[in-house]
Amino acid sequence: MQSVPRVGRKKAERLILDLGDKLDGLGETTGTSAAPASAAADDALRALVSLGYSSADAERGVRAALDAGGGGKAATELIRAALAKLGGR
Repeated sequence: MQSVPRVGRKKAERLILDLGDKLDGLGETTGTSAAPASAAADDALRALVSLGYSSADAERGVRAALDAGGGGKAATELIRAALAKLGGR
């Protein structure tokens, strides 16, 4: 599942949480309220794929996080929620 040697699921999740504050600025734009949500979802999707999840699994996790009321959340919050959904919690 993970594509980086010696980086397992727990370490990958911890890296995302630790580096999450750096991702917050990536999804911020000015304009309508729909733009930041889609940018945050795109950032979350890319982060999950870079952790080794397949595109389909990452999209499923982000979509589940958005469906659970994550429409206005930042990328880091979407990543956390998606990881929880993909992890079975």
